[in-house]
Amino acid sequence: MKLAGILRVLARSPLTQELIKTLNQKQSLHLNGLPRFPKGLVASAIAQTAGKNLLVVCATLEEASRWAAQLEIMGWQSVNFYPTLEVSPYDGLADGLSSTSETTWGQLQLLADLVTTQNLTGRAIVTTTNALQPHLPLPTEFQPHCLQLTQGLTQDLAHLDQKLAALGYSRVSLVEGEGQFSRRGDILDVFPVAAELPVRLEWFGDQLENLKEFDPATQRSLDKITTLTLTPTSFQHWFSGDETEAANSQYDSQKNSLANSVALVSLLSYLPENTLLAIDELDQCLAHSDKAWEYAETQWQQLITANSKSSLRAAEGQPRLHFRLEQILAGEVTEEFDSVSPSQSRVTERSRSADSNQSEVTEQFGRLTVTRSRSANTFLQLYLSELVETDPETSMATVNLASRRIPTLPHQFAKLAELIRQELDRPSTTF
Repeated sequence: MKLAGILRVLARSPLTQELIKTLNQKQSLHLNGLPRFPKGLVASAIAQTAGKNLLVVCATLEEASRWAAQLEIMGWQSVNFYPTLEVSPYDGLADGLSSTSETTWGQLQLLADLVTTQNLTGRAIVTTTNALQPHLPLPTEFQPHCLQLTQGLTQDLAHLDQKLAALGYSRVSLVEGEGQFSRRGDILDVFPVAAELPVRLEWFGDQLENLKEFDPATQRSLDKITTLTLTPTSFQHWFSGDETEAANSQYDSQKNSLANSVALVSLLSYLPENTLLAIDELDQCLAHSDKAWEYAETQWQQLITANSKSSLRAAEGQPRLHFRLEQILAGEVTEEFDSVSPSQSRVTERSRSADSNQSEVTEQFGRLTVTRSRSANTFLQLYLSELVETDPETSMATVNLASRRIPTLPHQFAKLAELIRQELDRPSTTF
């Protein structure tokens, strides 16, 4: 926490308190005139002072990685980088949702933390605009497929082997890579896709006695841990049993098979409501997302045309998986609608009841529900930009935090010293 002192000063600053007050009143705030590093300081100070988590949305993965690096020294308990796929949801949906890629594993690592951690605080997440597009299963569908193992747990090992296989883990003689597990007597080695190191589980009968990380190269045990969370190796495994067969049999030839058969949401649906949504350089985010939208729109129209000419006549009910960024930020992508299935076979759909904490299972014939993610305007929105811009048509509160030059001429050190003394004598500081 190298910048803890600066953040404490910013937290006590009247300016920070005024910014938080304006943000709560207007629900959105635009701060301009800030380079990248001051952006991180101001956003962290506002979020931490208000007791909120922070989600930073950038235009590109490169910019997001820079943000993640600087937030590491800004007092957050944990900083997570959420990787995204730079592909269309239609030409890359199957690969993006079911492949065991590092991008998918990085997403699973964060999602597992979000669905298993209660009272989430002190967390900063950095991602790109693609994370705001629908590409994930519902949290209520994903969470039951996260297996949590704790020290002292009683579990039948044979049943645990079956669970690991159902999650997509491959049984091998020696664990060397992600998504593998091996068993030797009462010792079970597993390499979670949502972890940096494999874990050795030592059992005494049906009771889990020890959990230790180990080096996959030397197979030597390392540090002890108390809890292990296992996720599916890909998003394909949040289907179960007949649902997978039904979905595959209906849409195997269509690249948008998962989109038609399940509900897809964005990362916003996994975040707690006490999260501050910070958009870095809105103009760049809009330009980047507009190019992606145009490409996805072309493919979507081609997909509808192809479906309308085939036996799968789903042109009118084809769900859309791409939206303009301005629509998402304005909260216009929250509707829930039914799409007509091109097949009359039986489809089982799970949905969460609005007045119940338990999942309600409904059986439908030829009807599929597509649920959109939580609205972006559920969260307070902070817009950060380096250039000082004024838009008379916007209703958003705007504050210019650009530094100003001291009005002095060369060699007038006496005047400069006088200005410095005046600043020191002021009852309030700049921050």
